[in-house]
Amino acid sequence: MTASIINSACGIETSGMEKSDGWAWSALQRIHNWQQLQSFWSVFVFVFIVPFAASCQRGPDLVRIIDSEVIDSLLAAVPQTLIDTDAMDAQTWYLDKEVAQSQDSLALGPIISFTIAQDSLYIADFVHSHILVAGLDGPLQRSVGSKGEGPVEFSNLSGVLFSGDHFFAIEPFRIQKLSRELSYVAILPKGTENFFGIEGATLAASRTHLYVACPRGHAYRICPSSSEAPFEEEAPFLRSLDIDSMQPPLNSTIPVAATVDGRYVLAAFAGLPYIFVFNRAHEHVHTIRFYGSVIGEHAKNYAIREGVPPGAGVGLKSLWQSVTLSETDMIVTSIGKRVFFVRILEGQRFEHVATVQLSTTRSADSDGAEVETIMPKRLFLHKDFLYVSGFRVPHILRYRADF
Repeated sequence: MTASIINSACGIETSGMEKSDGWAWSALQRIHNWQQLQSFWSVFVFVFIVPFAASCQRGPDLVRIIDSEVIDSLLAAVPQTLIDTDAMDAQTWYLDKEVAQSQDSLALGPIISFTIAQDSLYIADFVHSHILVAGLDGPLQRSVGSKGEGPVEFSNLSGVLFSGDHFFAIEPFRIQKLSRELSYVAILPKGTENFFGIEGATLAASRTHLYVACPRGHAYRICPSSSEAPFEEEAPFLRSLDIDSMQPPLNSTIPVAATVDGRYVLAAFAGLPYIFVFNRAHEHVHTIRFYGSVIGEHAKNYAIREGVPPGAGVGLKSLWQSVTLSETDMIVTSIGKRVFFVRILEGQRFEHVATVQLSTTRSADSDGAEVETIMPKRLFLHKDFLYVSGFRVPHILRYRADF
């Protein structure tokens, strides 16, 4: 009976009291007058219901990192899925294989962005301004492009992605559309200010749309356009934060991901623990909110220091390095060294299915030493494997996805 009444206090449907409730039923049978019954229930409510109801009202410890009417509006507008970063013990995935290693004249610099398409890895080489191609289980095979400003020439190449039909190569002041064979198709209009100052994490594509960061000072943060000529712009979405500073990772760094068919677009302010879910009409339909000890620690980075408001100082940290979506509707993101997998279910429901840490070795250390793990930078789940780039790691690491 106790559980039934407590569940009712928390708004959970219950089945009522049965004779099989044991001691409670026997106790009630022994109460013979109204005064005794009233006294019994007064004590019961005080001892059992009031403390538990208070705990129900407290709920999870949802940290408020910044004061923002925009965030308040987004959180109040649609249903939320809460993900406790401490709810699951992190599995350890051991390294399966190192891929995309340098060989001969093909050398891989710092990996800013990579994608997987047509059973190959395509890596944006910022240093040498070309696209490197590798198989999914071997070294680099070839490079495409060179430094310059012409077709299939790049300057400070910061990203490459595949929409399902075409590749897009991202530079600071333009985007090139390339064929499946990486031959030139088009240059998106340089005069369109939406494409200025693009960062690799702030770009996604479906078969029909490109999603890039709006220019600084814009009222919105994501500026979509058609992925086909003449690349017409559409209404922007995700309102800018109502704060004075555009310093990363608040208003200016916006990780974006999209399903190939355009059913869902995900976006986040890189410094805040929310992933906002939009439908194909770019309407906000759901919010995934992370909480737990790691979020509490991250929030300390935004504490007011010497009268300077959050967002106006230096040294602010990103929470998300990237947010990606697999072809199987799995959201993959990381906080620090922990990787979180969230499955998209029917009916706009979301399920946290795994938390993982990635070992730098191929097997468990037999002497019981502490597992050395990497800080992921970019993550891409493809078929049975997770492909990862890490800070100061000169190749791609492959892990078997063992859910």
